[in-house]
Amino acid sequence: IVGFWTAVAFLPRTPGVLAAGFILFRFLDVVKLPPYRWLERLPGGWGIVADDVGAGIAANILIRGFIFYGLIL
Repeated sequence: IVGFWTAVAFLPRTPGVLAAGFILFRFLDVVKLPPYRWLERLPGGWGIVADDVGAGIAANILIRGFIFYGLIL
């Protein structure tokens, strides 16, 4: 949940943005980009949460680029 919230934080709440946020977050969470992959090694549940937040941040940045170039609204 926190990863999706991070993916759509401070973005317009339109169906396109919410759908893109969900899809991009899930994709990036599964792919595990190298900068965020090592976050899983944090102790306890912190690693799982930090990994999700990292994927959410990456998704948020991509969505901002899509909005800037007019690809989604």
